[in-house]
Amino acid sequence: MDVQLQPPGKYLAQAVWDTSRSCYKGDCTTIEYTVDPQYTRYLTLDGKTKPIDGGKVLVGAQPILLENQ
Repeated sequence: MDVQLQPPGKYLAQAVWDTSRSCYKGDCTTIEYTVDPQYTRYLTLDGKTKPIDGGKVLVGAQPILLENQ
């Protein structure tokens, strides 16, 4: 599942997650997700920002926010 966010200006964001994945006692299953090249980093629920390396990220039941800046 994904949700595109496009506020005024050049900032773009996309929230992505996979509802078929699950979490149990803090251990979450994930799959590899191919990211549009316009996104350069992502933000996790715990507030950490990480660079997107190789055009792929891991997504699971918890959403991440892809960002272009």
